[in-house]
Amino acid sequence: MNIADPGAAGTMRDLPRASAMWPTVSVIIPVLNEERYIEDCLRCVLDQDYPGDRVEIIVVDGASTDRTREIVQRLAAADGRIRLLSNPKRRTPFAMNIGLAAATGEVVVRIDGHSVIGVDHLRKSVDYLFSSGADHIGGVMRATGRTYLQRAIALAMSSPFGVGTARFRYTRREHDIDTVPFGAFRRETLLRLGGFDERFVIGQDSEFDHRLILSGGRVRVTPEIHTEYYCRDSFKGLSLQYFRYGKAKAKILHKHRSLPSPRAALPGTFVGLVIILLALAPFSPAARRGLRTLLAAYLAGCLGAGTLIAAKGGWRYFPALPPILATLHWSHGLGFLSAAPVVLEPRPENPLQGSLDASRAASRMPGDSATVGVGAAS
Repeated sequence: MNIADPGAAGTMRDLPRASAMWPTVSVIIPVLNEERYIEDCLRCVLDQDYPGDRVEIIVVDGASTDRTREIVQRLAAADGRIRLLSNPKRRTPFAMNIGLAAATGEVVVRIDGHSVIGVDHLRKSVDYLFSSGADHIGGVMRATGRTYLQRAIALAMSSPFGVGTARFRYTRREHDIDTVPFGAFRRETLLRLGGFDERFVIGQDSEFDHRLILSGGRVRVTPEIHTEYYCRDSFKGLSLQYFRYGKAKAKILHKHRSLPSPRAALPGTFVGLVIILLALAPFSPAARRGLRTLLAAYLAGCLGAGTLIAAKGGWRYFPALPPILATLHWSHGLGFLSAAPVVLEPRPENPLQGSLDASRAASRMPGDSATVGVGAAS
């Protein structure tokens, strides 16, 4: 069966468990120093209720300095579906393109090295990709944590006030969306668009999905699929993460002259306005009044949102929520503004193409009768 034809059969649920009609799946897992999480992650993938002989697992390691490689090699020795590849450039888009070039599956599923998926994740991902006709489908990313601060950050990142248009973090309905992380792709679509743009060391999912939509494709999210994701465990880590997200959004704007959602520019607009008013305040009473009003309204918003979030998630997290929300907004906004010099860089000749040369990709295309289970590489 070729999944490019959504009407070829009913859904994946209609197929026998051992049927050769199940699409082959390549799971790509970029990792870097994930010794605390990688074994749990891989065991979740190995324990899927998807036919095991239709799955390959490609772990792409960015020169980890902890026990990540050792753990992956041990699991690979016990299960030949796991392969370990090296990513000397360390960053995620390079890892995804390395994995994509080695992949043989009709469907490519990205899993994060510090995430936990349900036993039905692959089956549901392929089912919804097949039945919806979308080119990329993913589920709700449920932020979680092991410490007090991680759990407070997870609550903030599951709130519209905290993450704005990142609806994949909190949506309760299936619908088309501008981007979704850790999803399932049609491999032929990934190859046609040149994989991931390696200039986007962060935000490569969002940039790829924007290209996909601009080229006429569809991205879809469903709450029937979910991934548990361990969020950052410090203000510093969270701030750096969202600073990079903001910077990536500005780079998308420069490359495509558009954003996945206009609201993605809201944090940068807010921070920029505060900076302008601060600069004018010594000379203008109107600027001082405007600055006081703006900051007072923002503080009230953070406190109000923190109250609503804590009422659902636990009042003991309230003291941490307003500063976490402010960290999300200000870091994203400063990151967006910091990328202003990108306007001086030349735009690519073909903005819809990524960095993967088709010659780097595996010669087998979707539908080929290749054996998916391959031995592990050390």
